[in-house]
Amino acid sequence: MSSFDVNAIEARDITDPKEGREFVKSFLNETTFYLATCGKDGQPANRPMSLITHFENKLVFATAKYKDVAHEISENPRISITAYIKSVAWVRLDAKATAIESEKLVQQFKDENPKHYEFYLSSNDEENAFYALEDAKFTMHIKGKAYSVALA
Repeated sequence: MSSFDVNAIEARDITDPKEGREFVKSFLNETTFYLATCGKDGQPANRPMSLITHFENKLVFATAKYKDVAHEISENPRISITAYIKSVAWVRLDAKATAIESEKLVQQFKDENPKHYEFYLSSNDEENAFYALEDAKFTMHIKGKAYSVALA
């Protein structure tokens, strides 16, 4: 279980990138977050996700290569993530998803969330796609006010 305390979220800008990445990872892993992409037909596509980590100073998420989301990202890597914790805060992250391959990253995903890994991803690691979030802009909204969170 997460040690993230949603009631301890401070209404402030987070300017330290390391603290920002840890905050975003903890916040998103506390919720079901929604990843939006754009389909080939120009139609937005949104789906729930629940697994994100940070690796080599970048936030990273994973999906199976056969899923629509992987195909949509290969066509247009711009993504948006939103998440909401009722009566606490909601967040928005806009970024470019860049494919990343690393055996160390695969193992990190498995170690951090083995049940999620088994449920959402293929048992054949070569069928999974991992994406680092580049040029990410993250905003946290608390009680009607927006706060920026540095990620890089």
